[in-house]
Order: sequence, then C-alpha cells, then structure tokens
Amino acid sequence: MNISFTFRALAIIFVFGLVLNTQSCSKLEDLASGTTVYIETDVLLNPLTIQIVDAHLGIPLPADISVEVVGKDKDKIFSIMGERTLFVDTNRDDEVAAILPIGVRRIENFSVDNPLEFTLKIKAEGYMEAIESFSIVSERNKMKTVRLLNLANPVQSISKETSDFLAPVGGLSADLQISSSMNEEEEMVTIDMEEGTELYDIEGNKLSGDVHVDLIHYDIHSGEALQLLPGGTSVANARDKQGNSLGNMTFRPMGAISLDMYVGDKEVSAFSEPIEVTFYINGDMKNVETGQNVKEGDLLEIYSFNELIAEWQMEGEVNVSKDAAGNLVASYLQPHLSTWFIGGGRGCGRAPATKIFVTNTDVPEDSGERFYLTALYDADTDELVSTESFRFFDGEEIRLVRTSAFSAYFKIFEGATEDCFDQELFTSAVFETCDDEVYIDLTGLLNAADFVQINVEVRGSCSTDFNELVISPTLPILYRPDGCDTWNTLGVLLSGKGNTKALQKGEMYDFRISYRGLERCLLGLEVPASNTTIEINSPVYDFQETIEVVYDADGKSIDFIYTDIDVPDLACQEYVDTFGVDSDSDSNGGTGGGRPGDDD
Repeated sequence: MNISFTFRALAIIFVFGLVLNTQSCSKLEDLASGTTVYIETDVLLNPLTIQIVDAHLGIPLPADISVEVVGKDKDKIFSIMGERTLFVDTNRDDEVAAILPIGVRRIENFSVDNPLEFTLKIKAEGYMEAIESFSIVSERNKMKTVRLLNLANPVQSISKETSDFLAPVGGLSADLQISSSMNEEEEMVTIDMEEGTELYDIEGNKLSGDVHVDLIHYDIHSGEALQLLPGGTSVANARDKQGNSLGNMTFRPMGAISLDMYVGDKEVSAFSEPIEVTFYINGDMKNVETGQNVKEGDLLEIYSFNELIAEWQMEGEVNVSKDAAGNLVASYLQPHLSTWFIGGGRGCGRAPATKIFVTNTDVPEDSGERFYLTALYDADTDELVSTESFRFFDGEEIRLVRTSAFSAYFKIFEGATEDCFDQELFTSAVFETCDDEVYIDLTGLLNAADFVQINVEVRGSCSTDFNELVISPTLPILYRPDGCDTWNTLGVLLSGKGNTKALQKGEMYDFRISYRGLERCLLGLEVPASNTTIEINSPVYDFQETIEVVYDADGKSIDFIYTDIDVPDLACQEYVDTFGVDSDSDSNGGTGGGRPGDDD
C-alpha cells in the first residue's frame, strides 16, 4: 500500500464503490424516506465536518446517535445531501468516531464579521446530551470534535453521584441533602431539599414515587470537563435576566453542576419550593469581575442553561460568604433543573475580537493542505480554553470569533488530531483577546522537508448509454496518524482535483471518506518512500487497473493524473440512482462533472 492509493484510490473507490460490501465501512442506517432533496455540488458547500467521539477516546460509540439543530441560523444548515435532518455516519471498521458533514448553501454570505451561528444537540442512550455551538466563518472545511459523556463511565474530571429517594404524594417526608466533592474535597457542592417539597414535570404535573438522581459535578480547572459542559463556556449568545441578548461570551465558572431527577420515565423539571445549592469555592481562583482572587463579599453571577433555546441565561447573583469553618461558600436558591454554574463572563462589547496575522512563513496559500493543531490558553491560569486546526499559510488572517476580555496565548503542535498533540512547534507571546492585533513569524517552522506534496486529478467517464456522463468527485478525505483515535482533513477533491502535504514518507495512516451517504475506510496504510506500482481492485465491480506511482526527481512531490477511467455501467447507474441524475442531464447532480470537454 502506498500514498497514491490512500489519497487517490479513495476517490476512485468513490466512483466504483457506491454499493457497500462487507469489506468496506458501511452506513449504519438508510436516510429516512421523504427527507432528501438532491442538490448539485455548486449549490452546497461543506465548510464544517464534525466528528463525534466518546469522552474516553478509543471507546466504541453507540448506534443510536441523533442530532437536532437549534439557534439563530438553524434554517441555513443542511446535511451534505441537502436534507433538513442531519444524520451521523458510523461504520463497523471505525466504531470510535462518527462523522457529521455539515452543508451550507453557496448563496449564503458569511465571514468572520458575519458568521453563521447554530447549536447542535447530540443524544444517545446512556449518554449525557451534548450541546455544542458552532460558528462558520469560511468556506474552507474545518474539522471540529464533540465528546459524548457516558454516564456509566465518566472521565476523571467529572464526578458523578447517583442516589434514590421516595417522594410521597404530599411532598418529602424529611429534609434531604445530596452532595459531591472534587479535587480532594477542596471544592464541594451540596443540594438541600426541604421537608414537604413537591416535584413537577415540565408541564406542571405533580410527580410522586421513587426518584432517581444523577448529579454531575464538573472540575472547573479542567479543560476536558469544561468541554463536556452542555453549551460550553464560549458561546455565540447569552441572555440577561430579562431575556435580552448579551452577545458573544466566554465564562469562567467557579462551580458547575448538571442535576437530573427522574420518577420512572418522567423527568423532574421544577419544585414547589426551590432547592438550595451551595458551592465551596477555592480561594485561589480569580473573580472575572474584579481581576483579583475571589474573597468574602464578592458578588458572583448565576447562570442556567436553557435547553429549549440552547443558550445560557443569567438567573441572578450570589454573595460569597464564609461558613463556620472559614470556607468560602456561595449559596443560592434554584427553582428548576438543568446545568447551572456560578462565576462571571465577559464579551468584547463594542470592541472587535483580536486578529492574528500569519507572516513570513514558508507555506504559501496555494500549497498542499496541511493542518496544525492549535491550543488557546488562559495566560492567568494556563488552563486550556479551546483547540482548533489551522493551515498557517503566509498572509492568513485568524479572528477569535467567540471570546471574552482576557489575556491569552496559543501553542502550535505538529500533531493534527485532538488526541495526538505530538511535538510543540511554537508558543505565541501573551496578547489580549479583544481589540488587539497579533503578528506571528513562523519562518522555517511549518515546512518540514520530509513532507511530500501530492497533486491529484481523478475523472471517470460513463458509456454513451449515460450520454457520456463524466464523474469528477468533489469530497473531503479524512486521515489520522497511526495510534490516534480522532480524524482531521487530509484534503479536498474539487471536481476531481486536489493536493495535500499532510503525509510523511514511511509513516502509517488511516483514511476515511464520510460524505454524501458514502462510507469508506482504508486502515493501516504506509506512505511509500520510493517509486512503486499498485493495483486498484474494485470491492464491488469486476474492475482492475495498474497504476505507476512516480516521485519527482527530488522526491518531494507526486503527480497523480488519472482521468481516463472507464466507469462500469452498473456503477454509473447506481451513481445516477444515488445522486438523482438522469441520463439526459448535463450535470451529475452530486459531485461535479458534466460531459467530456466541459470545464471541471
């Protein structure tokens, strides 16, 4: 196996492998009847691909993942097949990652100054609902990761306490307390319910009987825990007590919990008397409002997550006090259940978010695609705020889309995936996240001499029975280095053409296509270090070709021009059936193309 097979033969398999077989990655479920609207490639963009993983990386995912879109721009978000309903692609060869390509109509106008804002609610049986907000600012495909928390197997940065109690018809027969501790009991939370308290569902119906409680307590010093917090800490919009918009915000919680109660299959929503929640606060934490360590007498904001609109809403404020033992505590009354936290948040207000300019790098914008993992840190606490991948080409402009006013720095890593940071390449100076400009000089850092540029062109032709339909695939191809569990974008074929500079000679990689209903994996393939010959065999059709892979004289690039593929009639018919193209069409309706002689 070699590099040309990995990147290019994946595209060839796209042409010849529309029918899935037992040797390939397979879609877990068919699209629901009546939901499909076939849209041509030049109508839809794929600016965002989401991968869903277990919070414990490497753990197989459940088969029943569902997705709901909410938020300001929800009506502008489609599946890559043009459906309103989003479906997650899973496969049996790679059970640890599910892929969700996002489609946006090409006519939409969006940028860093006018992003598309939406939120996804991701559910699966036995998992806490993941609620993540996204901003689309560029047509370039970006890969984002969402982690699902298995309630039966929480990660170390999450404390999960379960308990059961009886709720009689007339209310609790005695006072009740539920508690959790974190960080060797330095930070605790207690929930107190008074005798006589009655429970209600979301429709106001009184509930009684055996009650099951799940208390999720988040380690607010852990970037991992904050990424699992429903709604996240960096949001496109929050609301004040009156429901007015506060705009983009980044929060610094000093305590955070998710509290759920169930009576049989009914979920508790509210109470006849509010429950009392008390957080024990670490005095070494900074109050975002004062910029100083939190102390007795400080006023902290209280927020709850409104799951109906997927936004944080301020519930009030609480004074920090001391208990009899001298511990800093914050107690408030909570009338309903969801995820709540205490602490502050701040946006940039009328000031623009900071711009980061990439200068003096050896990577031109038109070079083969290669993404570098970048981690943003809070300069005061050194805590991880977020991760994202960028190309860092010369002249690239990066805008911090969702941020608050704080001091930050970022690091660039050689690794391209969430779980494989690998070698640290660069650490920026400290900068302010609002109304600042940062110039980074990356001369010589990101243009490793042993990475090969791969130039690709793939095109297949159908017989005259299909009016000589030309199939020139447009699709992203994902990859991950050996030993990693999460994926990144290798490159994108646009009408059969593309290039990449993400692979290293002699190294092992996995590859995956998860796009427009197609699921394919090639696992454990090695990049050749010299010229070689490969054979392409269709996993479905009676088809085989031999391809010569030839490095250029200095071994730094490969040209792979493969445009004379005679596509079998059966594959052409299934292509037409899948992408809604009839034999009289000038367009293939799904992945670019046309008739011979058309511009690609």
